[in-house]
Amino acid sequence: MKTIKTSILLLILAIPASTFADNIAAAKVPKDVLSLTTRIRDCNHWAGEEPYDQPRAAEIAKAMKQLRCDRLDSDEKKIREKYKSNKEVLEAIDQAKNLPY
Repeated sequence: MKTIKTSILLLILAIPASTFADNIAAAKVPKDVLSLTTRIRDCNHWAGEEPYDQPRAAEIAKAMKQLRCDRLDSDEKKIREKYKSNKEVLEAIDQAKNLPY
């Protein structure tokens, strides 16, 4: 079973970011980890968006505030500590941070 979970997580690197949450959920990671990895993906997406005018800048700022992107580092640290002996969880977090945007 552990090999299957690891294989699923490794497949995440080869898939588009849009299917990331579905695939990480299929790996049966805890809900708090799924929430964090989805926030990492979404915050990185919005951080890379171009604020080409005031309405777009406001849209980006609103999304990043709703996602609590300013707390992401702190939240990640807590999850990493909580699951420090769970290699699959740590790999899922690392993979979320390395998705192309």
